[in-house]
Amino acid sequence: MNHTRSTPSVYRSFSRILSFLFCFSVLANLGFGQSVKSGFQKSEPSPETPQSAVAAVIFAGQNTTCADLNASALPAFGHITEDWGIKFDKAADNTLPNGSYTFTQDLGAFFPRTLQGGGPSYPFRSVTFSTANSPARMISFNSGVQITAVIIKAGPDSYVYPYSPFTFADTDLNTGDNRGISHVVFCYGLNGGPTAADGSISGRVVNSEGNPVPRARITLVNGSSGETRMAMTNSFGYYQFSELDVNEFYLLSVSHKRYRFDEAQRAISLFDNLTDVDFVAYGKQQF
Repeated sequence: MNHTRSTPSVYRSFSRILSFLFCFSVLANLGFGQSVKSGFQKSEPSPETPQSAVAAVIFAGQNTTCADLNASALPAFGHITEDWGIKFDKAADNTLPNGSYTFTQDLGAFFPRTLQGGGPSYPFRSVTFSTANSPARMISFNSGVQITAVIIKAGPDSYVYPYSPFTFADTDLNTGDNRGISHVVFCYGLNGGPTAADGSISGRVVNSEGNPVPRARITLVNGSSGETRMAMTNSFGYYQFSELDVNEFYLLSVSHKRYRFDEAQRAISLFDNLTDVDFVAYGKQQF
């Protein structure tokens, strides 16, 4: 009789224990789920820093030249067929070059520059570039001459950015090296620029105060073929399209994620090289 009466009591106790464990499990799972979600939100990656169009090839402990790249058996430099280059050194006070410079030798300049490899000079064509030693070693450039590679000497190493077959501009050549830049070399070739049958379109994007607007997207569409090309303005706001067919009709447009343009598109009939096709940003883009 005692055994029969105690059975419901045991069951009731066991049932309470199961209910308690179930509630604890639910609460624990809810808490754990919230913790995972919160942790995931915190770990979402931030937008990537813009990088150059090509990856660097590193020559450790070497003072690499354009002639070295021409002689190299590496496939990355197979497009380089001349030794030509223009080298820019720092100033005597360790200031880095920033600005526009023609493809001519000037050893006595504030930023000495040297033509290397016996290449031709181009006194009416220039390369505009900016350098930065902080937070990382970074260069952006826009050139009137075809660039086949850029060499950044940081510390004892050479960081080489190859462009096959060539380019006229690139942004954010960021070596990530904590050591200072000693010099920069622009390798060039292919006769230095467009042929007589080719034309170019270049210009600048600025805001209403005349300050440059970097990383504006410029789109060029050939009205006959529909071929589309795109470029980004450099840190000085410059852009350039080269090797264009002349006697053609083109549509040129500009956009930027932070700005609007009252005149964002131009219609162009190209008969020769066309410069100073500029755009003005009048205010911030509204979202």
